Amino acid sequence: MSVYTTISEAQLSTFLSHFRVGKLLQFEGILAGIENTNYFVTTSEGEFVLTLFEQLKWEELPYFLDIMASLSEHEVPSAHPIADLDGGYLRLLNEKPAALVQRLPGSSVDHPTPAHCTALGAALGRMHAMAHCFSGLRNNPRNIEWCQHSIERLKQKL
Repeated sequence: MSVYTTISEAQLSTFLSHFRVGKLLQFEGILAGIENTNYFVTTSEGEFVLTLFEQLKWEELPYFLDIMASLSEHEVPSAHPIADLDGGYLRLLNEKPAALVQRLPGSSVDHPTPAHCTALGAALGRMHAMAHCFSGLRNNPRNIEWCQHSIERLKQKL
C-alpha cells in the first residue's frame, strides 16, 4: 500500500483552495507506488494527482517539479504540475511537502508489448531532444562517493 499519510476531506479542500481547480468532488488513495503518498483527486474543474512527498526534502523538490513542467511543455508525456495562486508548485499538506499535478490518461502496464516499447522510445527521444531547453541542475546523490561508502558498508555481507 502506498498511502502512508492520510488526509481528510477538510484538509484537502483547504489545500485545494490555494489553486484554481474548482471544488473538491472526490478523492481516493492510490495503492500503487513505493515511496510517496498519492491520491486521485476529482474537482469541478478536472482530474488531478496529489502527491505528498514522504522522503525528499522541500528544497530538493523544485528541481523535479520544474523538470516535469518543462517536459510537459515540450510535448514529452509528463504530468504538468499545477501552480498555486502564488505561482508555486509546492505547498505543505499535513506537514509534508505536496504537489498537485495533471492526471494523465491511461493506466499501469504490467505486460508491455512492442507497441508500448516503441511509444516509450519515442518519448525518451523527445526528452533527450529537448534537454537543452532545461537549465536546472542537481547533484547526483548516487555519485562515486556514495558508491564507495556503499561498497564499504556491504563488503562484510558479500
